[in-house]
Amino acid sequence: MKIAFCILCIAAACIAATNYVGRGADDVCFAGLGGRAQWIAMAFMLTIALIALAYMFAKATENEAAGVWAHEEMFGLGISVAVVAGMVALTIGSCEVLSAYSQSPEISGIYADQNPFLVSYTYLNDLSNNGLWSIEAQTKDSLKKQLDATEFLYVGVPVIKSKGIPTKASLKALSTQKEMVIDMMLPLVVSLKAQKGVLQLIEIAGMAVMLPFAIILRIIPFTRSAGNIMLAVVFGLFVVVPATYVLSAYAWRGIGQNSVLMGGDFSFKDRAIGDACGEADCQLYQIGSLIPQAVFIPNLVIVVATTCVMGLSKALQALTM
Repeated sequence: MKIAFCILCIAAACIAATNYVGRGADDVCFAGLGGRAQWIAMAFMLTIALIALAYMFAKATENEAAGVWAHEEMFGLGISVAVVAGMVALTIGSCEVLSAYSQSPEISGIYADQNPFLVSYTYLNDLSNNGLWSIEAQTKDSLKKQLDATEFLYVGVPVIKSKGIPTKASLKALSTQKEMVIDMMLPLVVSLKAQKGVLQLIEIAGMAVMLPFAIILRIIPFTRSAGNIMLAVVFGLFVVVPATYVLSAYAWRGIGQNSVLMGGDFSFKDRAIGDACGEADCQLYQIGSLIPQAVFIPNLVIVVATTCVMGLSKALQALTM
């Protein structure tokens, strides 16, 4: 009875904590969590009722196996409550630390006063806008050069014999080169847009759906292993993934400030080595600004997040052994 009373006290504190919304309703670290407290409480009370029924059945039928199961599950429920409280505190606390980090002017510069997800969105938007600007300019110029390449000079005697000499045929080669640049940049822009969509899904479902679902899985006796994995997944997606984008934005901003390139922060439209921005130089920097985040960094994010999830899930699993 003492153990059950302690579990109920801890559970009441956890449910009360989920109703706290941090610095306000717009705090991304608490968004939607408080509204799911009733489902968590329902799962907890149903689990208590199941264990109580098993205990009463064991006493009524003198079934030792059921009694042992009830005692073990009551202890396991206490461990689950402690694990859930710890993971919720770790996830929300880490998110708050990351938010404070992303809101620092020294770190985020023009992105300051934004939560980690907004910093990530703005960073990805700046990159994709660079790509879209370049694609638009290249497309217009390619079409113009194709049109100019159709110009011919007709020489000879009219009606009897004449021939056409293309005066700007070389423009066709330039148009082909621009189409190659367009084909190169389109997948990069699509990758950036897809990354933003994934981050938006994580922000929407992280605290409001995935974390309450993970807590419920961790409380129910038969799904605790899955609950451990889900808790680790929530931490990896909601904390580790946006942290990598915040650091990427910070690194990119630092490169822009300290490089020899011309222009303001987060703008690659007018940058080139030297005083003037030649068309070829601008396009090289347009492409170069997209490749790291569009190609290489997502793979690094997957590796880091997966490693974090696997390590944390194994640590949580060890608590149930």
